[in-house]
Amino acid sequence: MRVIVWGASGQMGRLACQAVIERGHELVGRVTQTVCELAPADVIIDFSTPDCIAPLLDYALAKHLPVVIATTGHSREQQASIDKASGEIPILQAANFSLGMNLLLVLVEQAARIMRDSDIEIIETHHRRKRDAPSGSAKELVAAVERALGAMQPTYGRSGVAPRRPQEIGVHAIRGGDIVGKHEISFITDKETLTLSHAAHDRSVYAVGAVKAAEYLYRQPPGYYTVRSLLGI
Repeated sequence: MRVIVWGASGQMGRLACQAVIERGHELVGRVTQTVCELAPADVIIDFSTPDCIAPLLDYALAKHLPVVIATTGHSREQQASIDKASGEIPILQAANFSLGMNLLLVLVEQAARIMRDSDIEIIETHHRRKRDAPSGSAKELVAAVERALGAMQPTYGRSGVAPRRPQEIGVHAIRGGDIVGKHEISFITDKETLTLSHAAHDRSVYAVGAVKAAEYLYRQPPGYYTVRSLLGI
C-alpha cells in the first residue's frame, strides 16, 4: 500500500510515517506546509490541522484517493465539506484510533441505556499543547450517550450558580504536562457511581490505529466510514 501522510512534520504525523513503514507499506509522500505534486498513492492519512482540510480534500478528490482523517476540531463548515467529499471518495474519520477507546464508546452506549436515570459527567485530560477543547473523543462520548438516550444538553465546565439541568452532561477539560490522553465518564445516582475510563500510555497507539484504518479503507467504495466500520461493531 502506498501512503501519503498529511501533517508529517507534527508529532503524530512523524509517528504515522514510522507506523506506515513498520507495517510494511510504502511512504510515498510527506506533506508539511505546502501541497506539491506527489508520487502516485493508494491512500492519505491526515494528522494535520483543521485548516488543512480544504487543500487535502481538493487533492484527494482530484486524485480519487481515500482519506483517513485523524485530525479533530473541524468547524461545522469544514465537517460539511468532509461529508460532501465522502460522496465521491472513501473517508474514514475518527477522533481516536485506539482499540480501547472505541470499545469504551460501545460500553458507554450500553451503560447509558441501563443507567438512564443517572447524572453523567465526562472528564478528559491531555497534554498542554492540545489546541481544541473538549477533545474530539469527549464529544464522541457525548454522542454515544445520545445514541442511547436521545439529545442531551452538554455543559462545558461550570461557574457561578449552575444547578444541573434535565438531560445535562458535564464535560470538563484538563490540560497539563505531557499527558497522552485520558477520558473518564461517570454515571452517578444517589446510591452508587459507575465510572468507565480509558488512558493511552503511548501516542503510537493512535498512529498504528490510523494505518490499520488505511489498510481497511483503501479497498472500500466511496462513503463515510468510522472505526466502528473497521472493527465491525
